[in-house]
Amino acid sequence: MSGSINTGEGFYGAGGTGGAPTDATYITQTPNSGLSGEQALSALSTGILKNTTTTGVLSIAVAGTDYQAPLTFGIANTNSVVIDDAGVADNEYAKFTASGLEGRAYSDVKNDLSLNNVENTALSTWAGSANITTLGTIATGVWNAGAVTSSGAIQGLTLIATAAGGLTLGTDVAGGNPNIAGYIKMFSSEMMLFIIHLHQEITQRMLLILYL
Repeated sequence: MSGSINTGEGFYGAGGTGGAPTDATYITQTPNSGLSGEQALSALSTGILKNTTTTGVLSIAVAGTDYQAPLTFGIANTNSVVIDDAGVADNEYAKFTASGLEGRAYSDVKNDLSLNNVENTALSTWAGSANITTLGTIATGVWNAGAVTSSGAIQGLTLIATAAGGLTLGTDVAGGNPNIAGYIKMFSSEMMLFIIHLHQEITQRMLLILYL
């Protein structure tokens, strides 16, 4: 207490007379036998002091209850994540590093996802490309172009009638070898089959006439 001297027998003022009551509440570093209501700090465990409102009694604060417990930083479960990028900027995406998060720009994300060679093109309005070198099987669709020209490499096309009534590319039709020369147009399978049958019928009739 300011201006007081403890002689071990009581507290006395600076003039040596008068004293504070020994049964009053005091906070001391260590217990004092001459005081009956003191709180000795040495009796508390090591930690952060917590004062109790109205009573003034001191205690040790509890981590996680009275204050934020020490954090473990990292990217493991329950860890606290920190920014691990000195150049992070607004509007960037976050990507985990071994120690936290780094910022990734739009172009960086595109590279991370291996989309750096992909163009943003709407198929509904795509007019096509001259860079297509290989085209797989087209299961369905409508041929809207005109006659196939020689540049399309289909001149002198040979067709084969299938058991299901369709047509495939080949070199034989029912054991013969009729070559449909010239330019062709894309007919339905039924029309093309009719033409082939007509060709065979004419051939057979001509052979019959010659035989007779």
